[in-house]
Order: sequence, then C-alpha cells, then structure tokens
Amino acid sequence: MKILVVEDDEVIAAIITSELQNWGYEVKRAANFENIMEDFSAFLPQLVLLDLSLPFRSGFHWCGQIRASGRSTRPPAPGSAPPSGSPKSSSRPAKNLSARNDAQQTDSLAGKILAAVIPG
Repeated sequence: MKILVVEDDEVIAAIITSELQNWGYEVKRAANFENIMEDFSAFLPQLVLLDLSLPFRSGFHWCGQIRASGRSTRPPAPGSAPPSGSPKSSSRPAKNLSARNDAQQTDSLAGKILAAVIPG
C-alpha cells in the first residue's frame, strides 16, 4: 500500500514515516506544502495521512482538492491483509492521540500511531 504523509512537523512526520516503512508500506512525505496536489499526483497513494493544521492552506482544503481531482483511490477493504512480511497489528486500543504541542511527548506517539492507522 502506498501512503502519503502530509505533516509539517518534522519529528512527527519522521516517526510516522519510519514506523510505516518498518511495517512494509511504501511511504512518501509531502514536500511542497503550497501544493500538496503535486505530491499526490506524482505518487498516487492509496491512503493519505493528512494534518489539518498546515502552512499555506488547511488539511480540509487539500482533502477537498484530492476528492475533487477524481484521482483519489478506493481504500482497501476492511480487514484486508497488511503487506507481506508485515507483523500483525496489535489489538491494543490507541491512546493519547490528541494533538500535541509538547515536543517531549512525541516519543510516546511512535508506539501508538500504528494502532490508529493500521487495521487489525
């Protein structure tokens, strides 16, 4: 599965990207926050992890642009298998995934983000 990460916080983007790659996903981080559609069109992901508070335009704007483009892809069926070689996802519930302003708490995010984005 191809996943586009649209996150302007370098620490959070790096953690999400690294964790998803460890699970065997093909991940690209958005580079041009003035034109997210450029990265989206070049990569054509199956999933977009989109921050709502971005520079230039909000995540709501870019979500609308992706939908309006007609290039959005249908998401995988619920319960579909993760990529080959990926560990099974945990059945643990995700905790403490609210927006964080404290950079010291980002370490705890890495272990919890997968429970929120990868189906079990």
